[in-house]
Amino acid sequence: MLFFAIQSCDDETSNSNEEVEVDTTAPVLTIPIHAVNRTQNQMTLSWMTDEWSTAILTWEGYSLSDSLLLNDLDTNFTAILTNLELGSEYIITLTVINELELESTVTDTFYTLIADFALYDGTGAWPEGVLNEKNLLDEIGYSWTIVTEDDINAVSLYPYYKSLWMPGGWAGDYKNVISSYGEENIDNFIRKGNFYIGSCAGGYYASDSTIWEDVHYDNPLDFFNGYAIGPLNELAIWPSYIYTTVNLNNEFEALETLPDSIEMLYYGGAYYQSVGSLNENAIVMAQYSHNNEVMALLEPIGKGYYFISGCHPEVRRVSKPDAWPFMSAVIDWAMERVRIELP
Repeated sequence: MLFFAIQSCDDETSNSNEEVEVDTTAPVLTIPIHAVNRTQNQMTLSWMTDEWSTAILTWEGYSLSDSLLLNDLDTNFTAILTNLELGSEYIITLTVINELELESTVTDTFYTLIADFALYDGTGAWPEGVLNEKNLLDEIGYSWTIVTEDDINAVSLYPYYKSLWMPGGWAGDYKNVISSYGEENIDNFIRKGNFYIGSCAGGYYASDSTIWEDVHYDNPLDFFNGYAIGPLNELAIWPSYIYTTVNLNNEFEALETLPDSIEMLYYGGAYYQSVGSLNENAIVMAQYSHNNEVMALLEPIGKGYYFISGCHPEVRRVSKPDAWPFMSAVIDWAMERVRIELP
């Protein structure tokens, strides 16, 4: 909105009045509120306005409320909210005021994390796999917490985590104990911009179909449009295991500094065969060296990603080959792309 003020002029050479245009438009929030980082007890928020201004930021959670006054700021703002409650919803209200004391206000909802990773350790999970996931995430600096089928079947994963890791174990148990709500919960979580890791059994579970010892089984998630085929008895007759060589896709940016091939623990996992041509957005991350079949695959789904592996790159044993550099490179790449903005 504009209005015009009449300014008197006493100059002897002029007896006319001069119109002065005054802009009475409130500041425009060009990016209202954007979460650039979320942890268990902290959020970093940013926003942009079309002019210099003062900002009043208030936040209210279940048992915690506070406010922050920011003066004489540029058009790009950043505020760090600390000492928040783990896994909590916060109503954030931002009021931006310009020099004429005209204001714009926006309200949005944001959430702190319970952890970066939800690690499944329910029915069917392989204890050694879960233990190695914990150790790997501790080493590379991501927080985690354990979830079971009861959690997945009852409580939304989104927006309280960034990634779900389904470990090795027995995919048939996952199908039996995770309900239709739990399946929708996982699917919704990934499609909204998060990350799914399926190691061995978790890879079978995320595939459209399993072919196990020549018997066909349908799976519920259907992330990978194809077959997870195993066990590979030419490597190790089930239920025995072996360390086997896999060839890495060094053309993929996350893996370009790694060796051409490494050894990983194989323990009854699958190779992945697509129905028809592989999706053009899917990335083959590694192949079994003995048969050149797909061992690990990364693919966007919705706004998120899934990663499935036939071997166990998360497992590191004393005096055995170490596949952690491969797994940590995949995790770091994906976690940088997890969608942290909330609707």
